[in-house]
Amino acid sequence: MTTKTDAELASLTQRFPGWDCWFGIDCLWHARLQGALPPVMVRGEDAQDLADQIVRWERLNGRAD
Repeated sequence: MTTKTDAELASLTQRFPGWDCWFGIDCLWHARLQGALPPVMVRGEDAQDLADQIVRWERLNGRAD
């Protein structure tokens, strides 16, 4: 059985392939930029907020497509 969270996670993974995304036990969404040094982490209250935070980070750091 696929949950709404699973579907949202699959969508984030497809939209942001360079990021590891997960739903934490703190009930927040988290993402980590793969291979980044120093580590890059963003958080959101829901999947859309997390996507917005990833896009924001990418734009501010010159990584937007």
